[in-house]
Amino acid sequence: MPDKLFIEGSLELDDFVPIGWQLSDALAFLSGKKIIHRDVAARNVLVTKRKMVKLSDFGLCCYAKAEEEYESKEGKLPLKWMAPESIEFGRFSEKSDVWSFGVVLWEMYSFGKSPFESFSHQEILSFLKNGSRLEIPESSPDWIKKIIEECWSEELMKRPEFSGIKREFYRQMEANSTRYGYLHFSKNYYHEEETTKDEDNVI
Repeated sequence: MPDKLFIEGSLELDDFVPIGWQLSDALAFLSGKKIIHRDVAARNVLVTKRKMVKLSDFGLCCYAKAEEEYESKEGKLPLKWMAPESIEFGRFSEKSDVWSFGVVLWEMYSFGKSPFESFSHQEILSFLKNGSRLEIPESSPDWIKKIIEECWSEELMKRPEFSGIKREFYRQMEANSTRYGYLHFSKNYYHEEETTKDEDNVI
């Protein structure tokens, strides 16, 4: 069973908005529970044949402390998706997950390219500390570019919260509902009454 968001020919550009909404909704839920995922990346986003998103790989998850931050320097960590404060100081929070979400959007709109493909770990930190960022894919709508730029803000307080990101994705879906053919989401959106085993397979 594939375990990646991108399998050749399986997704189209129009799929990215509802996928982004579902992913931001899942991360907003975790944030509300004071849980930091710490491994938000396209490889951990599963999509069923009905285009339902499932966030996976909770092996690096942790609970935020009272100050809503977690410090760790142990174990192997996904540097290419990590915020500067996480790489340099081992500090994790909702805002470091937000940074990683920006990288996932970059992966989506670059159609599965790997971030920092030719960079060493040290080069990544130097690149980010200099204020440089990955070039945002041309296929990204302006509002997506804005979200990515905000997610990659050096200052944590300038990064959006997942609740706000989720609202913006929902607003965009509603604005484009005629084009995309989506209806209003109900509380039963995640609970389909009849789902075959094959339909639950990820693509």
